[in-house]
Amino acid sequence: MRLMVVAAVLGLSVVGCAEKVDCDQMEKKLTECGVQLVRAVAKAQGTELPAGADGMIQGLMDGMTTPLIQQCKDEGGKFSDAKEINVCLGKATCDEFAACMQPMMK
Repeated sequence: MRLMVVAAVLGLSVVGCAEKVDCDQMEKKLTECGVQLVRAVAKAQGTELPAGADGMIQGLMDGMTTPLIQQCKDEGGKFSDAKEINVCLGKATCDEFAACMQPMMK
């Protein structure tokens, strides 16, 4: 279940579009706020993750963020929902970022 949540979080599709995501900013935000994002997605799916799971979640995020960021760089930051992602990347706190990104997680 936890791997499915992480996979869903990082399941952003890459396509050509006018607006681009700053891959370095996305990497920083996912590294900083990945735990909150996974928790927000899990909660939206009706699952409460145990309080002690943060270390495991962060470890999974670290392993999944690297290929996503490489894909971002390879595609020049082009995501189908780049405009929405950029709005979320501009959020000041991890909780705001997670709440913003959660609806985009499929």
